[in-house]
Amino acid sequence: MDAEDIKTNIRKPYVWERLAHMAVLFVAFQIVEVLLCTIILTQFLATMLISKRLEQLDSFSQGLALYMKNIMLYLSFNQDTCPYP
Repeated sequence: MDAEDIKTNIRKPYVWERLAHMAVLFVAFQIVEVLLCTIILTQFLATMLISKRLEQLDSFSQGLALYMKNIMLYLSFNQDTCPYP
């Protein structure tokens, strides 16, 4: 790959759009990570105090985990479809 190819690739709008998406998704991932840690702590406390999990949080945490997986696939260039931020 020579310098001309690099210049051509840098000028492609797709590269800059992907960078913008990656920056937004990185921030979204950090927020989701905090939410998931909060759910983990809440589920642990619920199990400890009332001896059962909070079922409402089960499906929500499954959705968050799937969203985190999709973000990581996109950020690591293993998926070209951008997950909804």
